[in-house]
Amino acid sequence: WFYGWGLAEPYRISYEDAVFRPLLAVFERVSGFGFWAFQRPNLNANIVWYDEKSNAFQFGPTYLGLRDGFRDACLVFWASNILKIVPLVDILSERTDALFRIGWVTRNHYRYRTIVNLKSPLLLNELRRRLLRTVAQRAPNG
Repeated sequence: WFYGWGLAEPYRISYEDAVFRPLLAVFERVSGFGFWAFQRPNLNANIVWYDEKSNAFQFGPTYLGLRDGFRDACLVFWASNILKIVPLVDILSERTDALFRIGWVTRNHYRYRTIVNLKSPLLLNELRRRLLRTVAQRAPNG
């Protein structure tokens, strides 16, 4: 497991900024990740909240990104580590031809490795299509 990206204003995180975090857990070959946020200074800014007017729960882009990223991470893990049909380096690696490229980023006084080309949800759609197509073609009982 690893923890990271505790943020004072998590509700301002875009979908793309949240969705890559679970994928990094697969890349780092850890069993999961933790996401924490400071609630105290943001009492009116939530990731998930109940709206009394609509009588329904509302979900911000941070929650949706973490949720979808977790599902994508499970799909990548299943195809690469359990079925062993898709090499992880084709999906997540520092190779220039990998779907998601890992690289070094420097912000403020931090330097860390992350996915450097995830700028649109369309790349996530390509990931899902590619993995599901490959699994359907190569799975033993496919």
